[in-house]
Parts: sequence; structure tokens; C-alpha cells
Amino acid sequence: MFPSDQCEQTQFTGSMTASPQNHIEHLEDKYELETLGADLEAHWLGENVQRLSVRELANMANTQILGATLRDNGIINDEPIISSLATHLKNGEAPLATAELKERGVNVTAVCDDFIDYHVVYRYLTEERDIVQNRDETRFTSVKTLKTLEDRVKTTYRRTIRQLQTAGQLTGPAPVVDVDVGLRCRQCGTRTSAMIYLQSGSCPAPDCSENQDLDIHTGQ
Repeated sequence: MFPSDQCEQTQFTGSMTASPQNHIEHLEDKYELETLGADLEAHWLGENVQRLSVRELANMANTQILGATLRDNGIINDEPIISSLATHLKNGEAPLATAELKERGVNVTAVCDDFIDYHVVYRYLTEERDIVQNRDETRFTSVKTLKTLEDRVKTTYRRTIRQLQTAGQLTGPAPVVDVDVGLRCRQCGTRTSAMIYLQSGSCPAPDCSENQDLDIHTGQ
């Protein structure tokens, strides 16, 4: 059941405008996943369970979302199958499965819209639950320092923009300042936010969890 094949992209988003806490709580309520937030925290810290990267945690959450939907529609499958299907749906690579699910009453579009990505997971854990991976205090302190520097860069850009506008040398509404430093893994090519990469301790891509050989890219 649930064969996959390449097809047109299935659209999915994890809300990046809403609070990550509100988004996770919405998923807990909608899909009756009361322990989703606690599960994300436990697996990120590795407390009596396997420690997972933020990418793996996003896939775990999406698997639970899809699994709950399938059960509500009388479809039962093993977790590995559901996990694989969730990944294919997320990547728009399951046209046959999508058609079959729709025939069985599953609102595939709604499910894919509720899928989350690792950015949502990371923000939820660090900003809403204020979690620090205690065994990595040194790395956490370094990340916090870099975040402070990043905020200072943003402040400098905003001040410069205001000065140029006041002097009449910059017209139009003030642009949104978005300072981003990305790290690209040399082994797998995955580009990740520097903060997420460093907090994870290595490339967060599931198939490249031990790699630490990267290029640094900046963008403003």
C-alpha cells in the first residue's frame, strides 16, 4: 500500500508567522496529540529516549500528524510506513498514494498544510520551552554570543537605513532587515541556518548527522 512516485509538488507549510507554541498546541488539539510538545523536548534532550536532530523531530511530528489522520479514516499502518509516506507527501513525491488517500476520504491538502519543518521545531524548543541542552553548555554559550552579534548587525543596518531616509538618500518604506548566516555541509550539500546547525552540534540532515565539514555563507 501507498506506493510513491515523482509528481507535481504537494504544497505544505509549517506556519512561520504564528507563534511556534501556538502552532504546536494547535496540532496537539487538532490531532489529539497531547504529548507532542513533551515528546519533541524529550527526544531533543535524549532523556530516556533516543536523541534526535531537529530535522528528525519534524519528521516524527509529521508522522504523528499523518498517523492520527489515517486512524480517523480507518486506515491502520505500521509507523515506518507512515513515516515514509509523510516524507513523500511532504516532498510532493507520492501521487499514487495521494490519489488513494483522497479516495478513502483523507484531506491530503489539509494534512500537508499542517506538516512542520525543523525551523518550527527549533523555535518551539528554544524560544517557547526555553530548552538548553545541558551537556552542551559551551556550544550553547557560543551560539548565544553569535546570536547577540547577529542582533547587533541588524540594529546597525536599521540605524543606517533610518539615517539615509532622514537625509533623503533612501526613498520608499524602510526595508525589512534580514541578516542570515547559513552553513552548507560539504558532504551532503544541505544548507542550514547557522544557529540551528551549531545548536544541533553537527549537520542536522538525518543522513549526515556526524558531519562537521562545512562552508560558511552570509546573506543580508
